[in-house]
Amino acid sequence: HNEAEIAAANDTDPGNNQASWDTLLPLPIQQIQYTTAPGDGTYPSPLVGQSVWTIGAVIADEVTFGSPNIRILIQDPTGDGPWDGVLLYYSGASAPNVNVGDLLLVYGTVAEYGGVTEIALTAANTTVLQPGVAIVPTPIPTADLVSGEVAESYESVLIQFSCASVTKVPAQYGEWGVTDA
Repeated sequence: HNEAEIAAANDTDPGNNQASWDTLLPLPIQQIQYTTAPGDGTYPSPLVGQSVWTIGAVIADEVTFGSPNIRILIQDPTGDGPWDGVLLYYSGASAPNVNVGDLLLVYGTVAEYGGVTEIALTAANTTVLQPGVAIVPTPIPTADLVSGEVAESYESVLIQFSCASVTKVPAQYGEWGVTDA
C-alpha cells in the first residue's frame, strides 16, 4: 500500500492533499516459479496462496489441450528458459479465447495441483496485450530432465529435443515420454 502527501499552492485544506493506492506490479514468471526447496519433491512455488499479476506469451492453448479448455501455458518472452513458464487454470466454464503467441497480462492466485504450479484465475482477469509474440524453444537433452530440480525448472516451458525417441504417447494432460535416440 502506498501513500503520498500532495501539496497544492492554491489549496490549503489538508484533506485534499492526500492520495493512497495499491501497487501490485506484474512479477516475472521466474519469480513465481523459482525455488530450491524441494518440498514434497515437486518444488512448489514459494508464493502459493498469494495473488499475483504476471505477463507471458501463450505457448499452449485449446488446440494443445482440447476443448473445452480450462488450461493455458504461458512463458516469459524475455526469459532464458528455466523457471520461465507457468500453467494458467481457469475456474468456471472455460478459458478466454486466446491463441498461441498472444501476450497476456493475468491476475490470479498461485496454487499447486498434482505437483504443477499454476495460477488460478477467471477469464475476466486476462487481458491480451499483443498478438504474435514468438517464443523460441529452449534446446535441452532429455538426460537433463532426470534430476528433480532441473526437470522442475522446465515445467510449463517450451523446450526442444534433438534426436529423441518417443517412449510414451500423450496422456490425459498432454505429457509425452521421450529419450535420447
